[in-house]
Amino acid sequence: MAFAIPQTLGKAPSSLGSFKTLWMINCRFPYRLSCRKHIYWTPVCNLITSVKNEKVKLVRALANTSYRRTSKKIVCEGLRLVSDALKRGLKPDFILYSDDVFQSASFRHYFSEQLFATPVAWKTTHDIMASLSDSVTCQGIIAVFEQPCDNMPSQPDLVLVCDRLQDPGNLGSLLRSAAATGVDGVIISPDSTDPYSVKVLRGGMGAHFAIPIKICEDWKWFLQVVQDLGISLYLADSNAEQSHYQLDLREPLAVIVSSEAHGPSTFVKQLDAHRFKIPMRNAMESLNVAVAGSVFLYEVLRQREEKIGIVGFGNFGQFLAKTFVKQGHKVIGTSRSNYEVEAKSLGALYVPTTSDLMEQDPDVVVFCTSITSTRSVVESFPVDTLRGKLVVDVLSVKVYPKKLLLELLPQDADILCTHPMFGPESGRYSWKGLPFVYEQVRISDQVRCETFLGIFSSALCTMIPMSSELHDSYAASSQFITHTTGRMLAKLNLQSTPINTKGYESLLGVVETTCKDSFDLYYGLYKYNPNAKLELEKMEQALQALRKELETREALDAPNKD
Repeated sequence: MAFAIPQTLGKAPSSLGSFKTLWMINCRFPYRLSCRKHIYWTPVCNLITSVKNEKVKLVRALANTSYRRTSKKIVCEGLRLVSDALKRGLKPDFILYSDDVFQSASFRHYFSEQLFATPVAWKTTHDIMASLSDSVTCQGIIAVFEQPCDNMPSQPDLVLVCDRLQDPGNLGSLLRSAAATGVDGVIISPDSTDPYSVKVLRGGMGAHFAIPIKICEDWKWFLQVVQDLGISLYLADSNAEQSHYQLDLREPLAVIVSSEAHGPSTFVKQLDAHRFKIPMRNAMESLNVAVAGSVFLYEVLRQREEKIGIVGFGNFGQFLAKTFVKQGHKVIGTSRSNYEVEAKSLGALYVPTTSDLMEQDPDVVVFCTSITSTRSVVESFPVDTLRGKLVVDVLSVKVYPKKLLLELLPQDADILCTHPMFGPESGRYSWKGLPFVYEQVRISDQVRCETFLGIFSSALCTMIPMSSELHDSYAASSQFITHTTGRMLAKLNLQSTPINTKGYESLLGVVETTCKDSFDLYYGLYKYNPNAKLELEKMEQALQALRKELETREALDAPNKD
């Protein structure tokens, strides 16, 4: 979109505090907007003044549950909710806004050009916006979106099932807790309130855009889903003998919460489920369903929280720790250098020695050392303290650490060999779609192992189970060749030119990417991957063959010269 400044406005102000000047094209007249101490000139490109406008009529129609479900569209009201939807990648059919949005106390925090500098943004009057608003105070902005995708994950660890929940506020609050605790998906019973009503959307505070929410058309479908997923059922029941604190909630499960007023539906009562109660004091008989459900979900989160020790708390160790902490795990790091300040900034704990680390009794110990130093680090480690622990390596080669850990660790130490095929640069903003290769070498506690792997699957990595031997075979013909090519070209001191081709730009990119990694890493790929030397020989032979082919062609062309 091109931006134009109308002549009638003269020179635009150079700065508006933390805001940006907003100009829209195809303007018929300039519109002056005052907001607290700032003045914004927002020429209007799309203007709606009639209640008979098709967009206004559509927003009204979407107040009807049946029409919403048929059209698969939702109405989001308020600056925060609309902003959240846009940030999650939802594309609006259209946005309606009035002057009221600019007077909002949250305008400064949620302001974005996305909201207004778009062909689908239409300005309307206060009266029309107020007539469409579902809140007491007109929010000044409404957007219509396609209903978010409701596809449930193929292997969920935690599913929330809402049975006969009629109050929109309760359902919205529960969905918010579900998103906060990392629920993989939510199933709504056919006799519950519509999860996509404006009130539930408002109560969910963006949860609808974070987790899939499936409306169950009938309970037979639900039973089939549970059977296909192979997960256990848990049911909140005030008459149960066990409290939720007495249950082992680390396995994949679906929890059913029902209406406080009416209790579980007849169908749900007949299910073969583990029943639990939330203990209460002071003779209280029940809890609000949103509170009870949230208490249970946070107990699941607490039980699944892992205490993770990281040996080698340098750049890559801190990179992993950031996501571990973000997902609710406790991280303890140790390293030869003191990273106490860095650990504190990440929400992790730094200890000076490996003995101090093991005194913290971690569930998982991750070795984030260089390839060349791994043996010396493991040999100097108090390996007897690793009994009953899950030991993980993250090296770029796999056969070497697999054999090393099997050789040096106690028999009752679990071993998981992994290769996160990304780093602080490629995974800076997101791990979505990035490959994570792993082999469960020796695992006795499958739940703990799956919980650790769940850190990466929850971050939307592409999970690739693969033997260490096959990994090294592939890596030699891909990763090692890439690094060798980049470092070989670096020796040529390649420089950018005014006539770079796309191919040449790609080569410069390979040089930059590979040379950011240490030579120690490259040497480790060479020395500790048994396939690397063979690939290097092939590259040398290929270069010789190519040179011979050129020289042969040159010799054939020689007689034709003048």
